Amino acid sequence: MSAWDDSHWVQGYTAVINNVFTGGGSSWVDFSHELGRVGWRRIWADTDAERSNILAVATAAMGTGKRLQYRATNAGGPNNLAQITALQTV
Repeated sequence: MSAWDDSHWVQGYTAVINNVFTGGGSSWVDFSHELGRVGWRRIWADTDAERSNILAVATAAMGTGKRLQYRATNAGGPNNLAQITALQTV
């Protein structure tokens, strides 16, 4: 199953990126939304190019303060946390 098929756009909340991290074969974003800080979530993509694109959007949004809509899996990733499969500016 693809990362995209196993995820959904989170409705009603927009994210603000607090920090990004990439290394050791994975990438992560730390973000907040209207209810407060969400924390670190792994970027999950089917290809390295897709992961790189999501990371680029997160990094650009962090630098400009833009809010993002995010697509996430249900809990089940590392430490039973949802994983981010897409980001887009709003």
